[in-house]
This record gives sequence, structure tokens and C-alpha cells, in this order.
Amino acid sequence: MIPAPSMDTDKPATQADAVRLLFVDDDPGYLDLIIRRLMRETGNRFSIDTASNIEEAVNCCLTNDYDSLLVDYLLPDGYGTDIVDRLNRYFEQEEQADRNAPPAIIVTADGGEHAAVKAIRAGAVDFLAKRDATPQALIRATSHAVEKSRLEASVRQRNLAVEHANVLLEKANAQLESKRREILSFYHTVSHEVKTPLAAAREFVSLVKDGAAGDLTDQQRELLGYAMDSCDQIKYQFTDLLELARIDSGKTRLQRKIVPLDPIVKRSVASVTELSKSKSISIEVSADNAAHSIYCDPERIVQVLSNLLTNAVKFTGENGMVRLDVSLERSSGLVSFRVSDTGCGIEAEKLDLIFERLYQIETVEVQENQEGLGLGLSICRELLTLHGSHLSVTSELGVGSQFSFELPQTTPTEIERVQ
Repeated sequence: MIPAPSMDTDKPATQADAVRLLFVDDDPGYLDLIIRRLMRETGNRFSIDTASNIEEAVNCCLTNDYDSLLVDYLLPDGYGTDIVDRLNRYFEQEEQADRNAPPAIIVTADGGEHAAVKAIRAGAVDFLAKRDATPQALIRATSHAVEKSRLEASVRQRNLAVEHANVLLEKANAQLESKRREILSFYHTVSHEVKTPLAAAREFVSLVKDGAAGDLTDQQRELLGYAMDSCDQIKYQFTDLLELARIDSGKTRLQRKIVPLDPIVKRSVASVTELSKSKSISIEVSADNAAHSIYCDPERIVQVLSNLLTNAVKFTGENGMVRLDVSLERSSGLVSFRVSDTGCGIEAEKLDLIFERLYQIETVEVQENQEGLGLGLSICRELLTLHGSHLSVTSELGVGSQFSFELPQTTPTEIERVQ
């Protein structure tokens, strides 16, 4: 689109800058008069073609790109608004992204208010009486028409770009969904194909370790114990992969209910007892007597607490301490859980990264403790999100870390009734 003409008529214009106009009038004398007056006023600012009837005007518009039309209301073969109607229908049917009907200004000698209303309804951008069609008025009307057309074209191009982007996004989402299903199917297949023979292999190792095939030396029993531990580690890694796959597919369903808190705490602590003893790490538990129950899926919360406690023990040096604090926030009715340790701590810039899938801290101090895939904390956060909670962390390098979350003591309905 050529820029709209400036009101500064003293500025010289080149042919390339000229605004292309089509004047449609069956009075050659009027056409000649208005064109000469307009040229005298603006110089080369306009490049003007003429037509004397509807058919000629429509053909000109289909073979040329005009910035604006000046159309007489009454023509030998109909009304000037017929040109606007036909051009609008043509370009809508053709759905041309790079072209649209040029903006039309209707001029008339005696059409009056009826002609003005009809012109605007037909889609004309302006209406002028011939007695008011001075060069200055034509420049203003044309400037407005061209600017409006340019803005509409810009909006249309943007809308087309947005529509195209939406199509691409929908296609990409469909591809991602297809890939997600493939990955989920892969996880299940691999889990079945690996875990079944793995369980059998572990059982055979256990039988040999227990002396079913004959007496063993202490060193042999120790080595077979390592083999069993490796089998368990592989099983846990596949379990984590399947857990995330279920969460991603929306197949994880919580069985929430009000349950006693004490069994959850005891089961969670028991899951790390042997590991903590092997490193001479003390496990301290502080539970508020008022926090006697919580509203949750107990199996999932045991899974979360066990994972947090296991991490705390793994990344705490020998003779260190891991602590589980459970307290009731009486103002909110929420039970707060905090797992803290005296381990190596986490750098501040890495605190957000530890919840990303497959992320593992790469330092010499902790590499020897990294037995998993880096999925545990991600699973914990996802499970707590399903509970409507959030897993937070604070840490100081060389001092230790603290992970915390909150759960309601009763159902949401009970909380509202108490409040």
C-alpha cells in the first residue's frame, strides 16, 4: 500500500510516491475540471485513471491496484454503491490475502441523506457532495480512506498470521500428543519386558545368597548382596519412569480421605532406617500432638516423605542428622511438614533446577550418592500439586537443606465449616 498523501502539498512527489486514484463519473467535463484542479493543487501527488460506468470501473479495479476510488453516486448503468458491493463480494470470494477492495468515496450532486446512508451501508469509507469536493476536501477524504485501508490491511495480515500460527501450533500439539502416547506405551512395554525377568533374576540371586546352591563365603554373600541391590535400583528407576508417565497422562488418581498422621510418619521414617544406620545418621522426629490427622492420599504422602527423607540421608555425611518436623498451623488448619538435613546443601542458583526431570547436581561431593535418574523430586512436586499443595526448598551450601509442604487436617468442607 502506498502511503497516504500528506497535507504538505509543497513537498515534491515522485511518480513512485503518487497515490493511485480511480475517478468514476459519466460527466467528462466534471472529470476534467476536478482532475485539473487537483493536479494544480498537488502536482504529482496523484496518479489518476478514469471510468464512466460500473463495468468499466470494476474491470479497472480487477486489473490495477488503486489506493482509493472517487465514485459518482448516479451512473448510467446503476449506482456508485454497486461498484463497492461488487468489489467487496469479489475480494471476499477470492480470499486474496494480499489484496482487498480499494476504499471508495462516494460523491453526488443531489443524492442527499439517502445516498449518504446507502453509501456507508455499502461499505464506502466517506461521502462528499460535489459542491464540497474542493481539492483540499478531496485530499483529506483520500488521506483518511487510504490510511483506513492500510490499517485494515495490516490487521487482516496480522489475523492471517495468527491463524497460520494457530494451525501450526495445533499441528505441533497433535504431534506432541502422539509422541507422548508413544513414550507412555514405550515405558509400559519396557517396564514389563525388563521388570519381569529382573524380578526372576533377583530371586535366583537371593536363593544362591541364602545357600540354596551350596555354602558360600562371606565375600561371595557380600557380592551377591550388591547384585540384589542393583536389581532393586533398576526396579525403582523404572517405577519412577512409569510414575511420571501416569502423571503426564492424567491417569494418576488420588484416593484422598482423613487418615491418622502417626502411621504415615512411622512408615516414612522406617523406609530410611537401614540406610541411615549404615551411615550413622540420626533421624529425629518432632510431631505436634494437635496434628493428629490429615486429608490426603496416604500412600502418595508416604511416597513423598520417603523420597525426601531418602534424599536427605543420601546427601548427608556420616554422623549427620536428618529431621522431620510435623506441626499444625492453627490459624489455617494446615499441617506443615519439614524435612531438614545437615548435608552438603544446594547452591542458590540451582534451587529451581532440582525439581526438573532428570536433573542431578554435578559436584564431586554428591556424585557418589546419585543412584537414581533425577526424577524423585519432580514426582514429589507433581504429587503434591495434585493435592493442591506446593513443595518448597531452602538451602545453604555446606550447612544443609530443608524441604517443606502443607496439607489440610480435614476436608475442605470441614475447614470452611470450622471457620
